[in-house]
Amino acid sequence: MDSSKIKDSIITIVADVLQIDASKIKESDSPETIDKWTSLFHVMIIDKIEKQFNVSFDFDELIEIDSVKDLCESLENKL
Repeated sequence: MDSSKIKDSIITIVADVLQIDASKIKESDSPETIDKWTSLFHVMIIDKIEKQFNVSFDFDELIEIDSVKDLCESLENKL
């Protein structure tokens, strides 16, 4: 899967979990820029990514993930 498809998928997942318009999400967005992105929603985003792509993130990876861009890069490394 190429980077643009991964990015589109991640943005769709984030938008779905946070219930916001995907067109408003940028790669630089994070819990600091999206008020709805709480720690609970962060866990839900990670869970949905793991299930959709059949991957698993370990604790060290999870503490490094803090933005849409980080989510994309971490997933790319798994695939």
